[in-house]
Amino acid sequence: MTSSNTDLIHAYKNVCKHFRNIGGNILIVEDDAQLMPGVTRTDFDEVDRFLLTGTYDLYTLGSMGVMRPIRNGHSRIKRAAFTQAIVWTPWAREKLLHIDLFTHIDRDFVSKQNTVTYKTPLVVQLFPGTENRRQWCTFCSPANRGIESVLQRIHLVLFYGLSMDTSTTHWTTAYRAGKVIPIVMGASVWYIVKMLAHCENVPIRTQGIS
Repeated sequence: MTSSNTDLIHAYKNVCKHFRNIGGNILIVEDDAQLMPGVTRTDFDEVDRFLLTGTYDLYTLGSMGVMRPIRNGHSRIKRAAFTQAIVWTPWAREKLLHIDLFTHIDRDFVSKQNTVTYKTPLVVQLFPGTENRRQWCTFCSPANRGIESVLQRIHLVLFYGLSMDTSTTHWTTAYRAGKVIPIVMGASVWYIVKMLAHCENVPIRTQGIS
């Protein structure tokens, strides 16, 4: 193993291989996962009811990302980050075992599946300044060390600024932001299209040369 990212991928593949003969879902929980304060039995009953539908590949109990509401308080999530507690279907586990070339379990696999999450985070994690944190990377290439340095600083500002190294409170903030992002993007696209249409309808005035 060369980094914490590849260590994590290797661990997930081992779990999937170990439970290859299990026909149903399995819940994989990382060692730093913790229950979000305020979560109730009712929340997990809602999750159980959705899981029975089978209309997903992965079901995350707590990931940050871009969310699009679907039904019954659930959202599809893209650009997912963090995988501390995810329900894996048999077909998702099998798919993971046949993929070799990627560096992040969340960005390169979870984000590309039909991944669903609950309306609020249920199982979360803190982000202390550990050795693992210092090995985080986005591009994971020596050619992008400058960019990685900038992104690391942004992570520090985000996690420490919101006290996410010691408190889980702002996981709720992250979920709210994840649901707002598609709305903002949609409104921006609509505005740009409207402005372009307006520009096409504006007559071009020419001034004669005297």
